[in-house]
Amino acid sequence: MTVLNLFKRNTSKPRTTIRERFRNAAARMMPRSRGSRPSGGTDTSRRALMAGSLATVAMAPIGAMAASHENDVALIELSQRAFALFEARARFEREVEEPADARRSELLAAIEEPEELFARREDVGCGLYGLQRPHQFQKGRSWYGEMIEHLRDKPRQKQCWTKIERVMIDGEWGERCTYVPDPVGQARADEIVAAYDRWQAQRKAADEESGYAAASREWNRMTDEIDALERQIVRTPARTLKGLISKAQWADRTGVPLSIAGQLEKELDNDGQLLTIEAFALSIARDLLAMQGGQG
Repeated sequence: MTVLNLFKRNTSKPRTTIRERFRNAAARMMPRSRGSRPSGGTDTSRRALMAGSLATVAMAPIGAMAASHENDVALIELSQRAFALFEARARFEREVEEPADARRSELLAAIEEPEELFARREDVGCGLYGLQRPHQFQKGRSWYGEMIEHLRDKPRQKQCWTKIERVMIDGEWGERCTYVPDPVGQARADEIVAAYDRWQAQRKAADEESGYAAASREWNRMTDEIDALERQIVRTPARTLKGLISKAQWADRTGVPLSIAGQLEKELDNDGQLLTIEAFALSIARDLLAMQGGQG
């Protein structure tokens, strides 16, 4: 399964492991697109593979496809390289990444969120109430960890009703309060931000000590390489039946959470809806795998 850089490790998110992010992402993988990356790019999802294969079938006469098997040597080699790297990454996950992730979890368990991050009764007077969010794991408590960037804004201000401004509101003159610097609110915000930054530094140190950070970088490097190979597979037109089958095998192998046959059944279960081009592409891919004796 090719996972795009969308799933690169983000070590600033607390209490979320590599495997958890990977599984959460897998549940939303169909369809997936490189275009969802900030940098954009070519859609290298299984949908793109299916569409590319379907276009090849539509444009190439059957006789022409069978004429020369050597025409698809480069495409088949690309698929073989991608499969080899895919398996290497799977071994890396089992042997290096998952143990590092487990060590990281042990270290992070001993690093608790600072008390300064949790809401206090007096925070209401500091104008911070709107930045509190319920804590995910500590029921009944609110904290500022999810809104920390808003607390970095300076200076903090508060309403002052002793200084009234006359302003035009909806075509009528009205009055509103002014805003003045709030040293108490600023001091509390600075306290929260400083505590958060110390906490994140501790978490980053745990990432390095456990080997998690290094494993994440290597996983991302391998994923980028697989992604580049997959884009080449998508761009390369198949000219033989063997080449088409190699594309179908790669699309089936990388499917998450369903195989080609499973995804096709999902498409066909949508009674009352028009079938999409993807349904026909999935059907063709299933048939190609059957010709090879593969399990669709």
